[in-house]
Amino acid sequence: MTTNNNRLSLKLGTAAGREVVMTEGNYSAKDLAKHLNTLFAADSIALTCTYDSISNRFTFTITSQGITGIIFYGMFSTCGRILGFDFTGGSDAEGESSITSALSVDLSGTRTVNVVTNLMTNNRDSFSRLNVGKTLARVPVNVAPLQLLSYVSPSPHYVYFMHPHIDVLQVELYDDENNLLDLHGTHWEANLKLNWFIRPPMHVPDPEQPLSLQHRGHQPASREAK
Repeated sequence: MTTNNNRLSLKLGTAAGREVVMTEGNYSAKDLAKHLNTLFAADSIALTCTYDSISNRFTFTITSQGITGIIFYGMFSTCGRILGFDFTGGSDAEGESSITSALSVDLSGTRTVNVVTNLMTNNRDSFSRLNVGKTLARVPVNVAPLQLLSYVSPSPHYVYFMHPHIDVLQVELYDDENNLLDLHGTHWEANLKLNWFIRPPMHVPDPEQPLSLQHRGHQPASREAK
């Protein structure tokens, strides 16, 4: 859990809306439920969170009999995927006395590291919804937390330029939610190999001169000597 996915905006009954900010870190589902209950109690929010390991879902229940109605605001909450709620398009989750997550709890964290450049690329990864046209590679996170992630591109990525020089080459890392990765000072490195190919200029015919067969790409027929 990071600063990009640790906020839950909610409203109980007729009271004003509240925001719960979870502490960054790695959690199991049970530990996260315990952490949420600690935050609810500290902020005097009459709500409790329980985890069902069979269905892999959270249930949030009002603990005060005088309160009816729960709303989780999707537009202002960033923890939907983690808690199992679909906040796509800013949609809310609502209930009278309790809310159970519609989706499975997802504590997998970042599943893909997107290597993004300031140059327009022409590879298939560039046509995703993330940083369209600027993605050099999408690296799957297939290691456990705190382990080394290594990736070698299986194929080259090509960039076409209209000008014969590069002023700045910028490389950034984004997660699968299009957030800039905060590595908290962790070291990372990347090796980029650049192969420079110069394309010969195209022949542009003079509009004031008639086109010959050679300009059209044909050769004149040869004549045999008599």
